[in-house]
Amino acid sequence: MIDNFNIMFNEVYSVLNLLGREYIYKLPNNVYEFIKNERVPNYEFNINMERDVISQISKDALAFISYLNLKYWATLEEQRELIKIYKENDIKKEKSKLKFNPRTILNNNTKEIESKALIKEEQNWYKKLKNIILNFFKNIKDKKNN
Repeated sequence: MIDNFNIMFNEVYSVLNLLGREYIYKLPNNVYEFIKNERVPNYEFNINMERDVISQISKDALAFISYLNLKYWATLEEQRELIKIYKENDIKKEKSKLKFNPRTILNNNTKEIESKALIKEEQNWYKKLKNIILNFFKNIKDKKNN
């Protein structure tokens, strides 16, 4: 039985192979082996390099790749920045949940959560990761064309 969980690992495995050995070697062997073993062997997932890579993979696969990036590939400074972005996104998500919660709406409880920290408008983590991956694939494509 093919499970979405296993298909996600096919997507992650395909992206890892596109990223190359440099990224694979930074992963612990047991992590890479786990990804390899959990994927569906006869299920092929092909990434079309002519299209946006991010739109071709599931949110679960993107989240898993984001975790790998945070845990194994990012520098300390990048890790701090990513954690900050993730926390900001969690705050936004909680605000959204409270704003559209039926109990809150029915009780006319319109208290807003205010954050006193000044947060400058930045790309969210999803767009930032998307741009990093797109630039990486663009560089690979440019190297192949030269």
